[in-house]
Amino acid sequence: MKILIAVESCEAHVDRHKAILDTWGNSIPAGVDLVFFTGPMLGCPDDYDSLPLKTKAICKWAADRDYDFLYRADTDTYLSITRFLESDFHRFDYVGTIREDYTPTYCYGGPGYILSRKSFQILASTSNWDDHVPTWGIARSDSLYEDVMV
Repeated sequence: MKILIAVESCEAHVDRHKAILDTWGNSIPAGVDLVFFTGPMLGCPDDYDSLPLKTKAICKWAADRDYDFLYRADTDTYLSITRFLESDFHRFDYVGTIREDYTPTYCYGGPGYILSRKSFQILASTSNWDDHVPTWGIARSDSLYEDVMV
């Protein structure tokens, strides 16, 4: 099983990469890759409102490199590698902390979420995420919907 831990980041937060590498990122086993993704690396804008574009680009990056699973994290996420690998994530297409107070329910991005190859290939090929997002009657900002779009 080939697993990508994708830390969605930006050039302004590269100092946070060291903190990850000095803590949970220093125990990555074989078969698991930890990659920090910034806008320039992905060919996307590097601002907060471009998170949906970055996530889609990360999904395409993982699909192009034949990963089986993708764990998408932020620069302020702490991941217990042992607990993650011992969990049953491989049995599902989409795993994370569920936010049930909205419709549709979704796994919100703060603690990260896991996507199977089937899921991230679909996301990588989706042409317009906005077609799949409810408005909930609040001011629209793409960055609010990155995890909902997934």
